[in-house]
This record gives sequence, structure tokens and C-alpha cells, in this order.
Amino acid sequence: MSNEQMQKLHGHNRLADALADVTERYRAANPNSLERWENAHNVMPGGNTRTVLYYEPFPATMIKGEGAYLYDMDGHRYTDFLGEYSAGLYGHSNPVIQTAIKDAVDGGMVLGAPNQWEAKLAEIICDRFASIDMVRFTNSGTEANLMALGASRAFTKRDKIMVFDGAYHGGVLYFAHGGTPVNVPFDVVYAPYNDSDGSLAVIEANAGDLAAIIIEPMMGAGGCLPAEKPFLETLRSAATRHGIILIFDEVMTSRSSAGGLQQRIGIYPD
Repeated sequence: MSNEQMQKLHGHNRLADALADVTERYRAANPNSLERWENAHNVMPGGNTRTVLYYEPFPATMIKGEGAYLYDMDGHRYTDFLGEYSAGLYGHSNPVIQTAIKDAVDGGMVLGAPNQWEAKLAEIICDRFASIDMVRFTNSGTEANLMALGASRAFTKRDKIMVFDGAYHGGVLYFAHGGTPVNVPFDVVYAPYNDSDGSLAVIEANAGDLAAIIIEPMMGAGGCLPAEKPFLETLRSAATRHGIILIFDEVMTSRSSAGGLQQRIGIYPD
């Protein structure tokens, strides 16, 4: 073994030892979270219901949030830099939001009929987003994207969906490393993110069969990579030319301005 190989091996061993030490200290400092996680395995695969919240050796269990802070079962306080991927814009336990929730609960939550506020909220959203004419509310980003893709296929009478390497559009719409076995079995074609020529080649090769192109204007799970404006302009132009529905997944970027990232860059989806 050469000196260079020996140095690399020594460095690897040092990192492994340091990681093992940190892991053991984390376990010792979070016994209640560890116990909860171990018990949760009996009723939930992986010990929780949201894969993105898992990390090794086990996730800390939070019991309370106030403002910018989270508190776990073992008495630790954390500063929340994630903010529910930007959905938690107002922080935790905001009193204005809490009051609105309490008022709604006091009036009944599941009435089995339209309520007085849903159309008002839809009107606000339509006013803010230039690309939105009407709204259909869903329970999650995953469900919204599934509805958008299903509607695109029905409208265009085509089957294929163009996605981008590394994209995440929901638990059953994950397109990194070739996707996952639990993905919805859409007929998908992959294109390279931020590569105008490469993506255009994929579009031209499949234009007659493509129902939709779905893209995040900033790829979140792929590393928070903002799409370059000329790249999005290429997609917009090609989609219009071939009658393909262009879908922007703005679950993470809709708060980039009053009208989302699409308003900031001046490129609008269908």
C-alpha cells in the first residue's frame, strides 16, 4: 500500500471513529426520543410516517414549538432553520394563527358541506398568482401534483410525463437515482435540470406523446438549485409549441414573492 493510500485509510478511520463517538453521545443525550422511536417501529414502518424527517441514528421527537424554537422530549431547545421547507413562514404557535384555528374549531371542523371561507381563500390565491384561474384544494403537495398530472393526461389525451433528474414532487413522485419502487407508474421520461439543449432534445424526441412537463423552479430535494431563466424560457417555449402542459411545483417557492417564484422571474406555467 502506498503512502497516499495509507494516509487516505488513516483519514477514513479517524472520520469513522469521530462519527461513532458523536453517534454515541447523541444516543446518550436523547434517551426519551430513542425509546419513542424504538416503540414506534411496532406500528409504523421506520418509526414515523414521513420519510424526509428521518435521519441516523434516530430522529429527535419534538413536543412543542414557539416562534423560531423547537423543544424535544429530552428537554433540548433547537433553533428551527428549516421552517417546514418555508411553509412555516410565521414561526411556531403564532398567536394570530392560533386564534384563527381556535375559532374554526369552535365552529366545527368536518361539516360535510361547503363552508363560508373556502371560496374567499381561492379568490385570494387567484388574485396573487397570475397563472391560476381556478383552484382545487388538496391535502398535500403530493396530491396536488398527482391531480395536475392526471388532469394533464386527460386534457391532452397523451400519456408521457417529462421529469427532471433529482426532482422530488411527493412521496410517490421521486425521481432521483431512477425513482423508487413505490412511485406512481406514470410513463416518465427524464431530462437534465438546467440543461436547455439536453431537455429540448428530450422534448423533441417525445413531443407527440408528452402530456406534461413538471418542474420545480428551484429544485429543493436536489440541493436547492435555482433554475436558470433561459432554461425555463426554453421549456415554456417548447411546451407552448407542442401543446404540452407546463407545471411548476411551487410547494417550496410559492413564498418567494406574493405571486411565487414565477412572478419574480416572469415565466408562467399552465
